[in-house]
Amino acid sequence: MIFNRLLELYLCFYISAAAHEFGHLIAAKIINLNVSEFHIGDRLLAVRFGCFSISPWFGFGGYVSFPKEEMLRKTKMQIALFFLSGSAVNLLLIIIGFLFIRFGAFYGAVMILINAMLLLENLIPFFHIENDIRKFFRYIKAD
Repeated sequence: MIFNRLLELYLCFYISAAAHEFGHLIAAKIINLNVSEFHIGDRLLAVRFGCFSISPWFGFGGYVSFPKEEMLRKTKMQIALFFLSGSAVNLLLIIIGFLFIRFGAFYGAVMILINAMLLLENLIPFFHIENDIRKFFRYIKAD
């Protein structure tokens, strides 16, 4: 029973992080940003398909890699769309979590907690973490 709950927790965390990165990928396509690499999970045991790679080990989430000089040519609104899109997906998953709770599902509370953590981790400029908001401000200043 405990193993099943831990597995469910792991899957919710993994799916939430993957959805966050897919948010960035969709935004990159909207603003015509060339994606050089899209990675989910840790590099351990990663399976690669062209520029897409995925690993069953969560590690530190994932990333969407792109040419830096290409991002510098984008407008501030396009930069904001790209860097805030992952957090927008986490906010959407929090709302979905509340709907799950409304119907009595355990996963709702888990989804809310996990996505709230991911949202805060990406929107608060912590001292040593290279998160979405720090990258956003770096590109805005470079403009």
